[in-house]
Amino acid sequence: METPFISSPSTSWTTLPSTPTSAASPPSTPPSPSSASHPPPPPAAPSASILANRFTFVKTNAPNTAAALAQISHSPAIKALVINLFYTSATKAASSLRIPVHYFFTSRAAILELCCHLNALHRQTISSFRDMASVELCFPGIAAALKAVNMPEPMLDRNDNTYWDMLEFCTHLPRATRWCVTPEAWG
Repeated sequence: METPFISSPSTSWTTLPSTPTSAASPPSTPPSPSSASHPPPPPAAPSASILANRFTFVKTNAPNTAAALAQISHSPAIKALVINLFYTSATKAASSLRIPVHYFFTSRAAILELCCHLNALHRQTISSFRDMASVELCFPGIAAALKAVNMPEPMLDRNDNTYWDMLEFCTHLPRATRWCVTPEAWG
């Protein structure tokens, strides 16, 4: 079995062998990876942030990601698709191929909880978080409140496209089959 691994905003795919839960040590010889390259990103918009340009790259390559995933799925059976938050656009292709999606989340579990709760916060508010200086936000499972103005940068301004991209990405997180996350330090 193979598990495709997509990294963002990288321009390549790599397939890694799936790891049985009972694995005691890595194999003595690494697997031979297969890969497919995406076209280079479109020219950067001069007024857009680096993050906005990276999001554009990922979104414009969604068809290439779907094609590569379909091609890879013809080789040995794919057990799961492992993606990071920014490759959420790959979930549609994985779903159509009946491949479970696992998110590799490199931030702490508290940030995962914040991201999973972003859609609810969005529905409860009408202002940008950066304009809510006196508001403290509470998250399920996290003891301490967070000042709205201290939300991660891409989530601060509803008038910025990166906010809407983050909202889209975070909306898909609760639908994942599994998450790989650093659990320490919830607060």
